[in-house]
Amino acid sequence: MHTFKRSFLIFGAVAILALFVAGCSSAAATPQATTTVTPVVLDNTVTAEGHLEPVTSTWLSFQASGRVEEVLVNEQQLVKQGQPIVRLEGSDRAETDLQAAKSAMFLAKQNLVDATNSDSMRASYELALANAQKAYNTALGDYWDRKKTQGSSDLIVVDTQKLQILDNHIDDLKTNYDNMSELADNDSKKALALQNWHQALIDRDALKKQLNYVKALPDSQDIELLLSKLDTAKATLSDAMRNYNRVKNGYTPEALAQLQTAADQAQAAEADAQWAYDQLVLTAPYDGTLVQCSLTKGQFVVAGQQVAQVADFSQWQVKTDDLGEVKMAQIDTSKPVSMTADALPGKTFTGTVENISQYYTDNNGDIQYTAKVKLDDTDPKLRWGMTMQVEFQK
Repeated sequence: MHTFKRSFLIFGAVAILALFVAGCSSAAATPQATTTVTPVVLDNTVTAEGHLEPVTSTWLSFQASGRVEEVLVNEQQLVKQGQPIVRLEGSDRAETDLQAAKSAMFLAKQNLVDATNSDSMRASYELALANAQKAYNTALGDYWDRKKTQGSSDLIVVDTQKLQILDNHIDDLKTNYDNMSELADNDSKKALALQNWHQALIDRDALKKQLNYVKALPDSQDIELLLSKLDTAKATLSDAMRNYNRVKNGYTPEALAQLQTAADQAQAAEADAQWAYDQLVLTAPYDGTLVQCSLTKGQFVVAGQQVAQVADFSQWQVKTDDLGEVKMAQIDTSKPVSMTADALPGKTFTGTVENISQYYTDNNGDIQYTAKVKLDDTDPKLRWGMTMQVEFQK
């Protein structure tokens, strides 16, 4: 019975197919109107949804447990690389120890450099010592001559002669001006003669003051100035002598080895002091913004606990986990990417594919890959976590 039904169905299908072929032959023989076929447009993009995040962000934690001494930066405040953000109790002492260690290391290294370059240093220090001695002798002589006139006898003679010559010149200028008495006051020659005469009178007053000064004995202010110059010259001479004595005899190989050991030990001590300081002071790893920090004074924190977050908002990227294996394989990472933010309608951003993860995640049987797209530009309205629509090119 089943065989009969199957044969009947097959026969019916063959008959219907024969009628269809015949109809097609008949239609082919009869001319019909031409029909326009719309071509199929292939989609050349791959879309995905992601979220905005800064390219660089870091959670910070202390390397030691302790109680918060001071929170130095508020949330959303800009920070510079190395700037302290939070200090634990004991950090003041650690900072003092660090500065002392740095000073000791600087001195030890300076002693080693001086010893290593003792020959050239000796010559330069010897010259500096000679100049300092000369300056001191001059300052000392000026101080002991404080009971003499301000100027030398030769200078007084010269200034006196200058004053006599200027007096004679003033007489000539006055005579020249008097000879123009018949001319009008606005006459250019008469005005020039008057100007020259008055200028000479001004010059004579200045020269008289200078002559009176060089003839006078130093007053109390002059003596204080001489004493100050002497003290300065004496201190400079003392420094020059100390520097020269340090290198004048040279250094033996054994002495150089001892200085090298001292420098190495000072550097190790500075490194230890820096490590101790870093345990108690949380600093910014780079220029950026303190995004989160909920610590308060007196709060106890545990080593390794994430307590503050710093981010650099000068560069943004979009991270999307919305790429299935088919979509991922179609993306051309060399082509630019177009992005829009749900919160900023009408604003389009461009970017480039930074990377697509080599490993996958299994989302209930769906294989997903993560892509990061770096934005070419920014906008002050962008905020961390905004939903972004990403359009990759194939």
